[in-house]
Amino acid sequence: VAESIDIAERLDVPLAGISMGVRVYPGTRMEKIAGGTDGAGIHRGSGSDDPVFYLSPELGGGAVQWLGEMVAGNPRFLLLSAAAEQQSYNYADDDRLSRLIKQGARGAYWDILRKAGNNTGY
Repeated sequence: VAESIDIAERLDVPLAGISMGVRVYPGTRMEKIAGGTDGAGIHRGSGSDDPVFYLSPELGGGAVQWLGEMVAGNPRFLLLSAAAEQQSYNYADDDRLSRLIKQGARGAYWDILRKAGNNTGY
């Protein structure tokens, strides 16, 4: 993970979205595997339509915080909110993206920001 972040910085990637875990879709084998751990490692947003992710408890409780510290203050990285921190699996903590969506922008986060231009660090 640290090497990937370093490479993105060295290549001057304008925007990289980061999330942790494996997306769990209803009715899949992964749902059964993740659910078999008594729900440990399952991260759900607060909304009923929010995606569900599985992050192995074997990583320890500090994995999400560690990643947040790795990219803190770098506008190139758009970090998917951690369920434990904000009960959200979206990019709602990104003020610019939230503002653009409120103004009617739709689509993938990276495309919304690309279309909006590169005048604030994206």
